[in-house]
Amino acid sequence: MEASQARMDEDERMRGTQESELYRSNNGAELAGKLHYSSLELMALHDRHFSSKRGAQQNGSKI
Repeated sequence: MEASQARMDEDERMRGTQESELYRSNNGAELAGKLHYSSLELMALHDRHFSSKRGAQQNGSKI
């Protein structure tokens, strides 16, 4: 059981190392930037949709 836990801990540590190496590389940093920008665009779209829906409901309109 202890060997199994040690193996799981080592696997988790290696995944963390691989992820940090990815984001330190140029390609990884570029990908992270694109994903972050895309998530910001999605959040803005979501906010616009629900704010217009709330405004229409306050005015008595149906969407």
